[in-house]
Amino acid sequence: MSRLMRQMAFRLMAFYRCGSDYALRLAEARAAVDDAARTIDNPAIRREATAAISVFKDLDILRQFFNRNLLSSLTENTRVSDVYPIVHKYNISYPQDKTSKAEIYRQMMPHRRMHVDRLAALVSNSPKDPSPTLTPEQQTAVTDDLTWSRAARDMSYEWYLRWYPQGRHVEEARQSIARKGEIQKERDDRLERIRKELESVTQKLFKAYVRGDKATYGSFLSGSFPSRAMFIKRLKPQPEVASFEIRDFQVKRYDPDHELYRATMNVHYFSISNKQRDYRNYILFSKTDRAWEIVEWH
Repeated sequence: MSRLMRQMAFRLMAFYRCGSDYALRLAEARAAVDDAARTIDNPAIRREATAAISVFKDLDILRQFFNRNLLSSLTENTRVSDVYPIVHKYNISYPQDKTSKAEIYRQMMPHRRMHVDRLAALVSNSPKDPSPTLTPEQQTAVTDDLTWSRAARDMSYEWYLRWYPQGRHVEEARQSIARKGEIQKERDDRLERIRKELESVTQKLFKAYVRGDKATYGSFLSGSFPSRAMFIKRLKPQPEVASFEIRDFQVKRYDPDHELYRATMNVHYFSISNKQRDYRNYILFSKTDRAWEIVEWH
């Protein structure tokens, strides 16, 4: 029984540093609490474990709601009324119906650790916490840094200054406001460089596609590409295609936190019998240490 309690405590603690394994760690934590609820008789342990996973579930509800648009930002406002059950449950303060997502998260964060810390105190020989509770001062600093990171990403420097007039990044925010046009140009120039890179990659991709070059074609497909092996296996040369032309090639950042870009284009095919056909393509590219890889293709 004590082994089960330690495993449950570890699962809840490990959830904090889950990174890209977020979905798996959350599923493990929920399963651990469910197992404990069926087998552990200690009411205090069951109460704290259930309360801890309840907070995680509510945070996941917020995450899913806030991330409905992948290009959305934590600096954007949301309607309190849309998430009011959670706002009311955790006594989150709000000045009006519109408030920033970051502010809701900021007030939710302290609730994450409260029940996990209580649970750890109840479990004998509790595993070492890989993400110990921060002091109030550390929490303030981390929240400030995370907020600035998002504000800098979205160029929402004025927004940061409104929320953190005495923040750790005030001077950097002011300097960024002064050179906002320069920063925007740097970003536009970088996006144009990426557009040219991806246009070249796409040209090679379609050349391999038309020729039925499985080795080259497969080298562009990510390991996570849906039905990758099947697509490569089915690839065949297209002798009826005399040539092709990529038109209206455009690129947009798909995920603001990762090197993920969505390219749209029209591919115009010319057949050996002088027939022409035009297809709209949507390709999702991911930048890896090795090269650009295709995650999705429609």
